[in-house]
Amino acid sequence: MPTPSKKPPTLTMQKKRSSESPNSRKKDKKPLNNTATLVVCALLLLTVGCAGYRLGTVAPIIPPGSQIAVPPVANKTTQPYLTEPITAALRKAIQLDGTFRLADSRSADYILEIEIVRYERRAISYSPVEVVAGVDYELIATAQAKLYQCGSKDVVWSGSARGTTIIRSGEDFSASERRGVDILAENLARHIVHKLSKGGW
Repeated sequence: MPTPSKKPPTLTMQKKRSSESPNSRKKDKKPLNNTATLVVCALLLLTVGCAGYRLGTVAPIIPPGSQIAVPPVANKTTQPYLTEPITAALRKAIQLDGTFRLADSRSADYILEIEIVRYERRAISYSPVEVVAGVDYELIATAQAKLYQCGSKDVVWSGSARGTTIIRSGEDFSASERRGVDILAENLARHIVHKLSKGGW
């Protein structure tokens, strides 16, 4: 018997193959390209996250447990009654932070000297009746800080910091400002001690 001959591919099959354009093949590859892009982005995010963690690692300026003395703050401004509240706030902030120990100058390892170099009073809202009269004021104190090692005048650390608060003027503006200075002093002290215990300036 004669063997049946193999039939050539039908015309329909040839048309299907010929209808596969290069553009359709490119479309098939897009999901793979998108997946690769997502993988690369994920790796980049992980890398940046790890780098951010390392950069965010903080360390105290001086060894934890060091004893710090805080002499009375020097007030270089014309504003009175700044020395006592800021000095007291600094000493209290060191005790509350707990990274260092508060000491007197005889037993301290370091001395923290503070100068108040600027005091500002800015009106931030005004009376609708008297435009010139301020209602709310922002109080700002700028301090220069230096940390010395006892037994020498070597500056271990120095920089500046600001303390701020907002007060509302009343019948007795002077009394309102005094109360505001107490809050400002605490704000300034926290900034200084935070920089000491967490590093940087």
